[in-house]
Amino acid sequence: MAVLPVLLDPTTLKAAQRIYRTYLEVHKNSTQTALGVVIDPYTLRGFVILRRKPALLPGEYFVPIEQLE
Repeated sequence: MAVLPVLLDPTTLKAAQRIYRTYLEVHKNSTQTALGVVIDPYTLRGFVILRRKPALLPGEYFVPIEQLE
């Protein structure tokens, strides 16, 4: 069963992209590939996911790497 992507509002998507870009700038020499970003659309706080798709808290979204690049 395929998982359909969630359509995020532009502000949330831009915040997720900013989190991902910051991660790339800080970890230039990292060999790990990110899977995506988990973000709270109300606070716009989030973090990069590196290993496996996370369990999300209510209200959080997972933005896959394909939507961030």
